[in-house]
Amino acid sequence: MKHSLHYNFKRTFFLLSFMIISLLSFSQTNWSYLSPSPFGFTTYDASFPTANNGWAVGEVGCIAKTTNGGSSWTIRSLTPFTGNGLTNFRPTLNQVQFVNTSVGYAVGSNATIIKTTDGGTTWNYINGPLGPLASSGIGINNLYFFDAN
Repeated sequence: MKHSLHYNFKRTFFLLSFMIISLLSFSQTNWSYLSPSPFGFTTYDASFPTANNGWAVGEVGCIAKTTNGGSSWTIRSLTPFTGNGLTNFRPTLNQVQFVNTSVGYAVGSNATIIKTTDGGTTWNYINGPLGPLASSGIGINNLYFFDAN
């Protein structure tokens, strides 16, 4: 009985020590907001093709761009879309992917697909199966491209 209690104590001590060391080793307390804090729109996705160049997308067609690893951001929104039963509509953008620092794609609400070939300075709506934008509530949530084409 005495041996069993000693064994259980050693095992419990080892497990507790392991858990505490793991928590301390893997906790990431150095996260903090950078500029701007916050963006001013809900952000749903970001893409960084390099350590310094990145884009974030979110509500109301908003797109944020950084060229210094997130220290500062430039925020813009898509030109309002009119057509297919929509008037002055800016879609929510759910996901963005840049295949290099020039070419990027984003998708979102109302079957939105947009593309840039100049590093996000201009964005163009791409015709999908439902047109450039659909008046229905169909949204695109994910995308993946292998290359710029």
